[in-house]
Order: sequence, then structure tokens, then C-alpha cells
Amino acid sequence: MSNQWGGRLGGPIVKNKIFFFGSYENSTDRRFAGSLQTVPTAPMRTGNLSVSSLTIYDPLTGQANGQGRQPFAGNIIPAARIHPTAALLMRQLPQENNPAPNGIPSANYFALGEAAFDRQTIDSKFNFNISGRWNVYARLSWLGFDLTAPTAFGAIGGPPIAFGNLGQGFGSTWSGTLATTYTFSPTFIVDAYYGYTLMDTNIEQPGLGPNRGVEELKIPGTNGPRFFESGYPGFGIGGFTAFGSTETYMPYYRTDP
Repeated sequence: MSNQWGGRLGGPIVKNKIFFFGSYENSTDRRFAGSLQTVPTAPMRTGNLSVSSLTIYDPLTGQANGQGRQPFAGNIIPAARIHPTAALLMRQLPQENNPAPNGIPSANYFALGEAAFDRQTIDSKFNFNISGRWNVYARLSWLGFDLTAPTAFGAIGGPPIAFGNLGQGFGSTWSGTLATTYTFSPTFIVDAYYGYTLMDTNIEQPGLGPNRGVEELKIPGTNGPRFFESGYPGFGIGGFTAFGSTETYMPYYRTDP
């Protein structure tokens, strides 16, 4: 659902001398978004990979180069051999809610989320007729926005299911102009103009703040000391939807004058 409203007002402050104009606009966009993703099935989360056409070998058997390794019986990894980090991730990742009839995961999770976008703009302008030959004007404009773009798997991340970027976005744009015109004669006019724009755009993915990779998942080297290095690391497994911090350019904080 989208809504847009606003208003404008203008007129003289001093008759024939000073004038003003102002406007305000508010835009909102609300969406209930959804998308199909692929997650491990319930048996897979416990180590049962019997539906896979690939043979799962025990890495603790055979030689270091892989020769002589023995397969797990029935392609089932014993529960005692599942690493605690993998077990924790499987508990955090949502369970399938659209299971395939053959047990092979494919688009087996329907992700839902509420998306929101808010934008406000204010424009103002003042004109000053200093004399019949000389006038000046000043303009100041502001735009502010807030964005909530849900991820496929909530706090544990994943791809966005609405809008382009994911997570919480916020920022503003300031724009100003100062100009003057002086008429020396009907054939000679001087016009001076100065403008400045400052754009501030930011977006943060879910899970930032705690060093979840190092402290929660116990994976060395996945977080650094700076805030933008916090949160979840990214996980990409062939045949499944990536989760965690899936966008390598995020978070970003841009201030462009």
C-alpha cells in the first residue's frame, strides 16, 4: 500500500519586496512480501543425507589426500559427529514449510516479511527584490528516508525479499542554493549562483552489534574489532539459499558532498 500527501504555501512577506514559498511531501510504502527459498530438510539437519545422490565419506578415515576414505553407512552422519556450530546454525535456520514430496529440498521454504519505506521532503525558497535592478534568492531543501527490508531468514540474514537492499536503511539529502541577479543595463546582466548538496545514505543488515561469528558460532577470524565487522558471517552451500551476511558490501555508510 502506497500513500502520498503534502501541501505548499507561498506569498509575500513584505509587499513587492520579500516573498516566500514552502512545500512538504510525505510518501509511505508498505508491503507484505514473500519469496521461495531452499533450506535443509528435517532429516538433513540430523545428519541423514540418504536422499542425496552423492556419497558422503567419513573424513576421519583413509589418507590425508582422500584415498581410502570410507562412506558413512546409508549416507547418514552420526549425531555425535555433527559439529556444535553446525547444529547451532541448523537450529537458527527456519524449518521448511513447503516440503517437496520426494524429500529433496527445492524451494521448500516460503519466506514472509513486512517491508516499509518512508520518505519526507521539505522545500523552501525566499526571494528578495533589493531594488528594481537587483534581486537575490535563497533555497533550502531536505529529504529524509527510512527503509525496512526484511530478509528471507529474519535475524540470521539471507537474501532480501523486498526492495533492493536488506535490513535497516536511513539517510537524508540536503540541498541549498544562493543566487543573485543584477541588471546593469538592458544589454548587460550579471548572474551569480552557488549550490551545495550533501547526500547521506546508510544501510545495516540484521545481526550487527554482537560479534556473532566469533563469540556465538565460535569460528575464529570471522569478526573484527570495528562495528561494521560484527554480526554473522556469510554461509553459502551449493543447492541451498545463502544465509548470514550475504551481501559483501554491507553495511555501508555514505556521505557524499
